[in-house]
Amino acid sequence: MTFTDQGFLRAVAEGLDPTPDPYMTRPTEWINYRLGESYWSKQAEICESVRDHRLTAVRSAHSTGKSHIAARIMGHWVDTHPIEETFVVSTAPSAPQVKAILWRYLKDIQRKADLGGYITEGEVPEWKIDGRLIAWGRKPQDLKTKEEAATAFQGIHAKYLLVILDEAGGIPEWLWTAVDSLVTQPTNRVLAIGNPDDPASHFEKICRPDSPWNKIKIAAQDTPAFTGERVSQEILDNLVSKEWVQERKWVWGEDSPLYISKVLAEFPLSTDDNLIQIDWINNAIARDFSGEALVDLGKFAMDVARGGRDEATLGFWRAGMFRMHWSMRGINDSMRLVGKLRTFCREHPAVKGIMDADGLGGPVLDRALEVGIPVSPFYNGRRAFEPKKYFNRRSEQWWFLRELFHDGLVDIDPDDDKLHAQLGSIKWWEDSLGRICVETKKDLRERGLPSPDRGDTLMMITSPMEEWVSAYTDPMTGLLRTPEHTLTSDLLDKDML
Repeated sequence: MTFTDQGFLRAVAEGLDPTPDPYMTRPTEWINYRLGESYWSKQAEICESVRDHRLTAVRSAHSTGKSHIAARIMGHWVDTHPIEETFVVSTAPSAPQVKAILWRYLKDIQRKADLGGYITEGEVPEWKIDGRLIAWGRKPQDLKTKEEAATAFQGIHAKYLLVILDEAGGIPEWLWTAVDSLVTQPTNRVLAIGNPDDPASHFEKICRPDSPWNKIKIAAQDTPAFTGERVSQEILDNLVSKEWVQERKWVWGEDSPLYISKVLAEFPLSTDDNLIQIDWINNAIARDFSGEALVDLGKFAMDVARGGRDEATLGFWRAGMFRMHWSMRGINDSMRLVGKLRTFCREHPAVKGIMDADGLGGPVLDRALEVGIPVSPFYNGRRAFEPKKYFNRRSEQWWFLRELFHDGLVDIDPDDDKLHAQLGSIKWWEDSLGRICVETKKDLRERGLPSPDRGDTLMMITSPMEEWVSAYTDPMTGLLRTPEHTLTSDLLDKDML
C-alpha cells in the first residue's frame, strides 16, 4: 500500500470517527488559547467539574464571576464538540437575566473566538451555525408548565447536550423536572449556578450534602482579594472586594439573610421566628403589579430619622406595589424632611399618607400638619386594635404586612437590597399572655442589625387611615377637610426652612 493510499484511508476513517478536538477535555486551556483570557481558581474548578461530572451545582457569593465563566463554558462546548451532536440550553428566572447577562457574554465570546454562525437577540435568543440551531435561551415564562417544557425540549436528543441554569435559586421546580428528563446520557451535562437566596428552593435541595450533584461553594472570602491568589488586575477589578464586604456587613448586618447568602454563600435559615419568610420576599421581588398600579392614586409613608446610621425614608404604595421615593441619612435638621415631603405632595396633590409620630417623628408630624400636608400619625407603641392578640400597634401592623406577603399581595423593588435585608431579619415571638410581639429597632440593634427604616415605611403604608380622618376633621364644623383643601391653604406657602 502506498503512502497516498494510507493517507486516503486515514482520512476516510477520521470522517467516520472524527478525531476529538484536542481542547475538548481542556476547557481552561481553550479559554487561554481561543480567547486569550485568564481565570481564577474557582472558575477553573467549575470548568473541570462540568468536564468530569454530569451534574454541577455552584452556590456563590455576589460578584465571583460565575455567569462570566458559564458563558465561556458554553462557547467551549460548542467549539470543541461535533456540531451535529451538540446542543446548549440556558435558562434563568427572567428575560433580562437570560439576555442581558449570560447571552451578552456569549455574544462577545462568539465574536472574540470567531466561533461562526450568528446569535439573535429576540425574546428567545438563539445561536445558529450553518443554518443549524445549536443553542437557545428560554425563561420559565416561555415554558409555563411541566408539559409545555417537555414539549419544548422534545427533539433535543443531542449526544453532547449542555444545560445552564443561571440564577438557579429562582428556577421553578417543574422546570428542574423537565431538565432531569432531558439529560439522560452520560455525555450530557447540567451546570446550575446562583446565589443561595432561597432556602425553600429546589436549588437548596441539590446543594445538600447527600445530593448526587457535584457541589462547589464560592464565598466572598474564597476570592483573590481575600486569599491573595495571584490574578490579573482585570480579574481582581471584576470580583468582590474587601471594601464591598465590609460595607455590606455595616448596611445589612452579619445576621441578615442577604449577608449570609451574598457574602458567605450559604442558604439562610428560614425559621419559625422569622416574621417574613425568605421565599415570600423572593416571590415579592419577582412579582409585577405595575399594571394595577397605573390606575391607583396610591399613598405614602415616611419614617423619620435624624443623624447617625438610620435613614429617613419616604415610600410610595400603589395597588400593592411599593417603591422607595427617596431616602436620606445624616440629616441634622428635621425641617428639611418637611420640605422634602411638601415637594412630594405638590407633585402628587391627591395622595394622602402616614408618618411615624413617636420620638423624633412627633415634631416633624406637627410641622407637616401645620403647613397642611395630608399626613396621618402612626404610633408604634399605642394600644393595638386587637389588644388580646397583639402587644402593640407596631406588632399588629407588622403582622398584617406578614399576611400580605404570605398571600402574594406585595410587589417590592428587586434592586432594593436594604429593604430585602430588613424584611428578612425581623423576628417575632409570643409573650406570657400569648400576644404577638415583633422586634423593635432596639432589639435589632442589640443583634448588630441596622434599624429597619425601609421596612417600617412599608409596614406603616399598609396601615388603615382612620388616624388621617381624625387628624383632618375640622374642629369648628366637624367636616373632613380634603387633601386638596389643605394643600392650597395659606400655610403651604409659608417659608418652612
